[in-house]
Amino acid sequence: MIQAERLLGAIVGVALLGQVAGAQGIDDRIFIPNLKAVEGAKPAPWAPAAVPAPVRRLKTGHAISVQIGARRQLITLEAPESPDPGPGDEWDEEPDQAVAPPVRGLDLRISVIERENFDRVVFGGTERAPRSEHLERVLLARLAREALVYQLGGEQREKLRLAGLGDIKRLFGRVEETRAEFDAARGRFNEAIRVLRRALPLSDEYQVGPFGKESLFAKTLRTIEEEQAARR
Repeated sequence: MIQAERLLGAIVGVALLGQVAGAQGIDDRIFIPNLKAVEGAKPAPWAPAAVPAPVRRLKTGHAISVQIGARRQLITLEAPESPDPGPGDEWDEEPDQAVAPPVRGLDLRISVIERENFDRVVFGGTERAPRSEHLERVLLARLAREALVYQLGGEQREKLRLAGLGDIKRLFGRVEETRAEFDAARGRFNEAIRVLRRALPLSDEYQVGPFGKESLFAKTLRTIEEEQAARR
């Protein structure tokens, strides 16, 4: 009798979940069993006899929360082209500790990570227009500070500005190289997440500017400083 009631409860739960799906076969609500979808959200255990509470509405089929560096990142997924995993894509015997094993209705072995996730991790969003503008503002602020400290003339400031623009160009080049790696790995969940984690230093450079010790900006500034010291 108890087993029959449990079976009936499971059937009812599956039927209710089917009603939640959109007419085009895309889930309108994102369910994340045993994972936090956003900061502060409490994970809810999977309950087959009841519909899980909706966490967040997104324009995608599924989403899952994954540890990327020091923060949890909401990773959105799209439906795979083929239901069968490719060669070498079998689920790890010991999957990454930050990656959940396959859950009911969401098999990460055949899930494809959306391209937009790369921009969210590296740039903090998917807007393309302000990216170079942001770095140019960081460059101008850094240039103004160094010009004040070293009493730079117009020609010296222009040399530093051009060096900084070169650093910005090199940063975007590295970003595109890593993006290509991510695009190639999107159909292999664990590998794609590893690429996103390797992209975190690019995100840090984007936020503060790619003008560290080994940058063209820093090398040019050291040359200017040496020239000033030689004239004293």
